[in-house]
Amino acid sequence: MTEPAITTDDVNSLNSDHSPLAETPAPLRVWKFWGTALWGLLIFVAMFVGQVGAILLLIGTWMLPLRKTWRGIVLFVWALIAITSPLFGWMFLFPWGLLALSLPLVVWILYDARRRA
Repeated sequence: MTEPAITTDDVNSLNSDHSPLAETPAPLRVWKFWGTALWGLLIFVAMFVGQVGAILLLIGTWMLPLRKTWRGIVLFVWALIAITSPLFGWMFLFPWGLLALSLPLVVWILYDARRRA
C-alpha cells in the first residue's frame, strides 16, 4: 500500500494526520556572554599590570645611581615608551617592537647595576 502524497492542503491545515516535527531545545548561550566578559576582564587586568610595571620601572630608573650614564638614560627612555605607547593606540606599534628588541639590553643593564651595587 502506498502512502498518499502530501498536498498543500495538508501542509496548510491545522488538523494534519502527520505528527509535527520534534523540536530540539536551543543550546544554552550563557557561556558566550560570560566567556567574552572573562576574556575582556583578563585583557584589562593584563594591561593594568603592564602599566603598573612601566610606572614602577620609571620610578626605579629615576632613583638609580646610573641614571646620568647612557645605561640609565636607556632605561628611562624604555620606561617612558612603555608608559606612553598604549595611549597612542594600535597605530603606533613601533615603540612596542622597540621594547621587545631592547629587552635583553635592559635586563643586562639591570643585572649589571645590581651586581655593581
